[in-house]
Amino acid sequence: MKEKIKIGVVCLARNTYDVEAAIQLYKNTQKELNEKKEYHWIIEKEVIIEDEDAIKSALKFKAEHIQALILISGTFHLGTLALKYSQYLSVPILLWGYPELPYDGGKIRLNSLCGVNLDASNLYKANKKSFHASIRSTVDEAFLDAIKIQYTLNQAHIGIIGHHAQGFYNIDVDELSIYHKFGILIDHYELNDIFHMKEEEHDVEDYMIRIKKIFDLSDINEAQLSKTAILCAKIKKFYHQNKLDGLAIRCWPEFANGYGISPCAAMSILQGEEMLLACEGDIDGLISMMVHQALGLKTPFLADLSQIDQGQNTMLLWHCGVAPITLWDGVSIRSLDTYFAQNRGLTTGFVLKQGHIELLRFDSVHGKYRIYTCEGTVIPMKKELRGTYALVQLKVPVDEVFNKIVENGIAHHFSMSYGHVQEAIQIYGKLYNIPIIKC
Repeated sequence: MKEKIKIGVVCLARNTYDVEAAIQLYKNTQKELNEKKEYHWIIEKEVIIEDEDAIKSALKFKAEHIQALILISGTFHLGTLALKYSQYLSVPILLWGYPELPYDGGKIRLNSLCGVNLDASNLYKANKKSFHASIRSTVDEAFLDAIKIQYTLNQAHIGIIGHHAQGFYNIDVDELSIYHKFGILIDHYELNDIFHMKEEEHDVEDYMIRIKKIFDLSDINEAQLSKTAILCAKIKKFYHQNKLDGLAIRCWPEFANGYGISPCAAMSILQGEEMLLACEGDIDGLISMMVHQALGLKTPFLADLSQIDQGQNTMLLWHCGVAPITLWDGVSIRSLDTYFAQNRGLTTGFVLKQGHIELLRFDSVHGKYRIYTCEGTVIPMKKELRGTYALVQLKVPVDEVFNKIVENGIAHHFSMSYGHVQEAIQIYGKLYNIPIIKC
């Protein structure tokens, strides 16, 4: 990230409860938060009890241009306090309640949960719905991750080379809707910008060495090998020279004719270096990959749902050789293969590693967004196909997964990555008013 996310933190209380206990809990919270160096914390050190102090605090946060606010219910408190903050600040809010302390003399000491309930009800009925509630002793990391998603997108510099692939109207986008929702302005480039990019010779040499070391090259010739290494160097230079955070590429039908091979294999190698490269000019797919990466999933890529097996309750996630080489299963032979476009469709070929995966699609329709998510487990399979692919076992019936995708018109590319980020995605959708479609 280019800058740290600014998050305001304040603790609300009322003197009729055990304020001293709340203050001690809040001091512990401040220490915990300050250890999280990836964020810029704007912390109100004293608890807030009166409306006048809440207004002063809210104005301070506003002057600091915070991206989110954590309102801690130290004890039950006046119902006006959260509304005062919401009046001055248009940012997502975490309503955080502390777990109740052991009773002392027959009294509830904090009643923090009831304070969260009060604030949530007031905000909801005031049509201020960009909040998430959590009762716990430590900060809700999923909320922080949800804020990280929007901040990352707001800061992103992405480009597209060419346009979406021929006939793929379903992945076309409204660029001003993207700007309105995420703050992203898309830079456009032409295929010739890649074809004519002067590659760095030392990069070509490095890629030649790596490719020969990693792949079975029996299906390709020396010219194709050379073109792959050169293309890796060209795209790498283009990506970094333009200071891109992600790039969508119209990889067919012109690429094979204009350059001599398709870019699939080069994209696989470069994505292993944590570059975000979306095939077929899929900008929404690229945004989805960017969200996965923002949540710490380092090597997302775009996959197709290609087959389903009702008997085994599995689905095959496949694409023509663009999966990052770092996702290899460690067993199958990694190969470079000529696959399509009159033997110019050069791709990588291997089976993906086992593990828990999540699919994500930020998908636009009529200029509005919805988020599709699904999760499963990659299980072992033999290498029987060209391209890169994974057999995924599901917990829900695979027919339901397929029907939900097609009945909602979800586009046919999904960011696939290894990890667990469902909770953060769910909170993000709620905070930023984007419907979630979950398999």
